[in-house]
Amino acid sequence: TTELNWDLIAKHLGRGKRSVQRKHDNLKGTSLPTGSGSSILPINDGKKWSPEEVGELLRLVEDGAYRKEVMGMEKVDWRILGQRFGRSYESVSYKYSYVKNTGRLETKTKHAKAKHETSYKEMAVWALQQLPGSDGTSGQICKCIMTNPQYIPQLDTAIVSGKKTLQRWKHGVRSALNAFNMFVKTGSVREGEVVWRLDGAALAAEKEANAEKAARQRNKPLSGAQRRKMKKAAAAREAAAAAG
Repeated sequence: TTELNWDLIAKHLGRGKRSVQRKHDNLKGTSLPTGSGSSILPINDGKKWSPEEVGELLRLVEDGAYRKEVMGMEKVDWRILGQRFGRSYESVSYKYSYVKNTGRLETKTKHAKAKHETSYKEMAVWALQQLPGSDGTSGQICKCIMTNPQYIPQLDTAIVSGKKTLQRWKHGVRSALNAFNMFVKTGSVREGEVVWRLDGAALAAEKEANAEKAARQRNKPLSGAQRRKMKKAAAAREAAAAAG
């Protein structure tokens, strides 16, 4: 077989050599074979993730017992997870990282307008902290959220497609309750709705992990581009001072 010339391929695509190699490896690891010996991309790549898919992805990654029961995997294998969801290795790993880092279940599209600064997860956490015993139904949680004047302007009140009265923000809150492990079903039912409880230990663990991540980012060495930008800014300030 002819050996690939990655330098020429990278130059042709206008990208870095390592970037092209990594993309090739990811696609090769998750593409589906065809009868002609070529391959096609996973069927769901590029399609919007449903809240149910996001919840399932989070559970498969974080709940080892569930992952072993459903998929027979001891450790997380992004390529196998990609095959389960009909998506690429990059798609599932990026989606998981995005949800964990932002608390948002939906990725903003390129032209989408920002609808809320506070994630629905954060709103639900705040609401449960206000409710007696840190527990309540999704209806009680939503009512509590509506008492916060900072949240009200951020709520997307459009109706969910296919639903007669369910507003998008309420759907988002319900999806967050099902997706994140700091929200625990108590097993009780109140006024026909499941009662949720805020797991303080899980919430504290997430905050600690986020703090550690922020500390690592602060201590991360500057990249070459950042150093050049700082030098350029310093030179501009010196030139302005000399001209003055």
